[in-house]
Amino acid sequence: MGTTIDKSRLKWINSHDRVQMQWAWQYLSTKDVDTQQHDGAALVPLMASWPDDAKHRELLHLMSAAWRQKKCRSQSPGKKAYNFLLPTSAQANLKHLARIRRTTITTALEQLITDALEAEKRHNQILKDRQDEQKGKLAEMKAKLDATRERAKEQTNEQANKISELGKVAKQLAAEVSTQLKNLYEAQLQANSTLNEEDKAAVDELVQEAQEEIKERLALPKWLDAFNSRPYFYKPSKANSGT
Repeated sequence: MGTTIDKSRLKWINSHDRVQMQWAWQYLSTKDVDTQQHDGAALVPLMASWPDDAKHRELLHLMSAAWRQKKCRSQSPGKKAYNFLLPTSAQANLKHLARIRRTTITTALEQLITDALEAEKRHNQILKDRQDEQKGKLAEMKAKLDATRERAKEQTNEQANKISELGKVAKQLAAEVSTQLKNLYEAQLQANSTLNEEDKAAVDELVQEAQEEIKERLALPKWLDAFNSRPYFYKPSKANSGT
């Protein structure tokens, strides 16, 4: 008769734990083991009757590991198991970090993830604060620029109104001067003889020459054509508007 499984290897099985018994029978049913007998007390004798060979030892090893994982998940609410590969250098660094922090590798990894997340949140908050600050400065600069433009517009309109009034006054004065000159020349000619058409044309020519002399003496700008008989309307040019 061959050697069977030593019962010392089955100490992790509690025949009085109904949850474990139910799980064990279900687990064995997935491993092509006859599980028609569901009595918890029969589980240990059944497993103890297995041949002590590589196949059954491996089955016991996998089964006990699976039970430890189940217990770990059930005892850690809010946690989930993950299976992934890490480079050996990363594993060594993680173990070293766990030793420094005097904690487990799992806790050290959890702390690293938490620290990275907090750092990301701080970075995003700093970035948001700087963006808000820049937006505030841009809004302030825009408000100042708008205010400056508005003041410049008001000053331009004020200067334009003043120039327009001055132009109108200049028009009135020029018209008065022209009238007085014409009356003067006509009076001088009438003192000698009666005015004819040629005399009237001569008077107009003399008045025009006098107007040109006045414009040269006063150095009037070209846009202020005071002696023009048309109504005065001031339109600032690019040179005068400062644009």
